[in-house]
Amino acid sequence: LANLLSNAVKFTNEGEVMVHIVGHPQPDNHYDITFSVRDTGIGIPADRIDHIFNAFSQVDASTTRKYGGSGLGLAISQKLVHIMGGHITVESQVGVGSTFSFTLRLPVAKTDQQPRRGTQPLLRNQRALIVDDNATNRTLLTRQMESWGMQTIAVATAEESHHALQEQGPFHMLVIDGQMNNHQEEPLPMELDRLAPEDTPFLILNSLGSSISVQNSSRFVINLNKPIKSLQLYNALISAVDRSKRSTTRPIEGVFDPHMGEKHPLRILVAEDHPINQKVVVGILSKLGYRADVAANGVEVTEALERQLYDVILMDVQMPEMDGVQTTHYIRHNIPKKRQPTIIAMTAHALQGDRERYINAGMDDYISKPVQVAHLKAILKRCKPIKARGTRPLRPFPRQTAPIKISLPGEEEPTLPLERTAEEPAPQETRSPQWQHIRPETLQDLQTILGGEKKSVIELVTVFLEETPPKFTRLEELIDSKKFTTAQRIAHSIKGLSATFGGQELADLCQEIENACKANDTNKGKKRVQEARECFFATAVELQTWCQSA
Repeated sequence: LANLLSNAVKFTNEGEVMVHIVGHPQPDNHYDITFSVRDTGIGIPADRIDHIFNAFSQVDASTTRKYGGSGLGLAISQKLVHIMGGHITVESQVGVGSTFSFTLRLPVAKTDQQPRRGTQPLLRNQRALIVDDNATNRTLLTRQMESWGMQTIAVATAEESHHALQEQGPFHMLVIDGQMNNHQEEPLPMELDRLAPEDTPFLILNSLGSSISVQNSSRFVINLNKPIKSLQLYNALISAVDRSKRSTTRPIEGVFDPHMGEKHPLRILVAEDHPINQKVVVGILSKLGYRADVAANGVEVTEALERQLYDVILMDVQMPEMDGVQTTHYIRHNIPKKRQPTIIAMTAHALQGDRERYINAGMDDYISKPVQVAHLKAILKRCKPIKARGTRPLRPFPRQTAPIKISLPGEEEPTLPLERTAEEPAPQETRSPQWQHIRPETLQDLQTILGGEKKSVIELVTVFLEETPPKFTRLEELIDSKKFTTAQRIAHSIKGLSATFGGQELADLCQEIENACKANDTNKGKKRVQEARECFFATAVELQTWCQSA
């Protein structure tokens, strides 16, 4: 790897050198690890590729004169890879660059040390707009920030950033390449300063020795010099979130607009199978002035649409009988175009590419659970009522007011495949000694959403604490019998509910169960289930303490 990187740097005068590493699980507790070194250098002619691994071989004599070297580096690299049981390949184009890759089968390290989980409570569900015209920078920033639990939209041009601010906001912060200009050759951060809300922090990424200022003196701006290291980025993001929270410190009541439903009337259907999530989403909509109807699965959604027009459907992606993607497909192919609602995907996923995948499936937008009020408001403001005649009021679906036990599926059910993201270690949040597994502020916000009565939250917490323990046993049984799809769906459900009650550590462990199920990794899946069970009982103690407090 050192030899390949040395060559890439030597033969690349401009552009970039990128290292990409990917692992694929194999039997007997091994992984196939592929290392790729890609550069934008001079490239190798096609008629010389077969010779470059020969000892003392270079592309031609002029290469030796200009760049030096003995021609032994690649021969040594190939020999080392072969000794380790792997193989090395090269793809190259003159004037474009080269990619050298090698794959090794390696055993999983034996260690009792647990990896530090990437999701950070302070950053989770923080929405960031990334503006950078370099595709590699966008990818790196997106992966790193999403590994900490953030939601990102990444764009490459000034025009795309304008559209994102208008159509995909609000954002908690903007991360901007300081070297980008608009059409008037004005630094892009200065233009975005005029377009973004003044309380939105800016993180501006600059070349060494330069910095960008903006006209709005009240805006919180951090200038970072490239290359950006993980810890620097993390600290800057935490500072931006902390500053934003302090500058907008107000009770959650201030986020609600009880007259929004009058000013911007919409007929809304909530498609969600779990009664806890139903109550939370309906509670938020009620405080925004909307009366929402509820459907527990995709079949009920299609029946509702046969009786009544809806302007908006908030569609849970993973529902029984007929999931959100299947339901959307049915609507887009069977409902007349003039009567089709805006469909907003709701899911506990927070992974790169989710929004694009749901839009490709026919949905119009995406919101993650737990639902953030400001984000939901922005999405609803972009929704337009359907203009049609002859509609009649819908007989509302029964609202669930009493705790309901969710029956778990016994057979495999189709679900949307999930992606895994790399999780890099990051500094951990310091918490009060009393609350190591929950975030009380999340429960307080939930109390406000449910009308301000703590009793309402306690009822939902009680349901969660009663129905969850058997699910861990069910997860172990499903993973043992290799019914990974159903296990993945159950873990996903626990994850969403855990986050709703502020149990982020438990939610993160459930995400790891999902990842293990997606990889068909029985051993890892069972191990994570055991860890999640232990974390659940610790979380339950703190939830009960909160419920019993004054």
